[in-house]
Amino acid sequence: MTDDQFTSMALPVDAITIPDRRREDYGDIAGLAASIAKYGLLHPIVLDDEATLVAGGRRLEAVKSLGWDTVPVRAFGELTEAERHEIELEENLQRKDLTPYERSKTLVKLAETARTVLQEQAELRTDSVRNGPGRPKEAGSIRDVAERIGEPVTNIVKAQQHVEVADAFPELAGWKQYHALEFREKLERLTEDERPKAVDLIVQPGTHPTTALKVLGALATRPVNERAAIFEKAVSTDARDRSDALTEAAQMPPMPDPRMNIVFDAIAALKKAERMFPDDAMTSAISDVRAAAQTVHIALKEYKRE
Repeated sequence: MTDDQFTSMALPVDAITIPDRRREDYGDIAGLAASIAKYGLLHPIVLDDEATLVAGGRRLEAVKSLGWDTVPVRAFGELTEAERHEIELEENLQRKDLTPYERSKTLVKLAETARTVLQEQAELRTDSVRNGPGRPKEAGSIRDVAERIGEPVTNIVKAQQHVEVADAFPELAGWKQYHALEFREKLERLTEDERPKAVDLIVQPGTHPTTALKVLGALATRPVNERAAIFEKAVSTDARDRSDALTEAAQMPPMPDPRMNIVFDAIAALKKAERMFPDDAMTSAISDVRAAAQTVHIALKEYKRE
């Protein structure tokens, strides 16, 4: 590769074709436009041989909003392997079937690849790009990465944090980003040793993230010795202890005895049996069993296991 590769040709904005698959909602581009107006277009638009947009849709919309008639462009055939990978990741990011975790992970990879591209370009330039008079700009700074891929810096940082917490605790990989980030913030109130124990206790199949967040928030307010007792119950072989651990963590009243539901269902079934043959000789015996079951159900409400 030579320095000539970075010499862009100018093309009329109206001559660039945007394919239907890339007609995305670019959101608020005012900030990007303001940056381009101040510093210029640091990264040309990438086109194929027929002047169809390959990468740089947000940059193109930004220069249009500035009233530019022409824009610097580069041909797809001139790209390095890292730049081609960057475009592939950018395309993947547009897919609608990505999970929140996959979207964050793709954005992180895209930012890392864009940083590599910027560093490669910096090595081939004879003059350093300046970030203000007399101050050489760091190659591949997060601000330049954000400008290159058309994402706010905060989005990149949040994606990095999302991937970090989901990789550490795979149970959170199916959560939306904002839920996972809030869970991460609450986890940091616990000791490093407590964090995996808290995730194992709280993040159960079928538990909604908002419920898990409330439980974790309540758990974090408990003194360390109380948390230790809860975590000890959580690994008990006794199912009731494990259930108590979760309710204590959430600072909720104790859960009802799980046998109550079973007895209640039995009562309902016995009532149905009574109605089937009301005049049958066995109906009286069934009624007696149902009455006994009701007595047991009432007793279970107050029963305290040893």
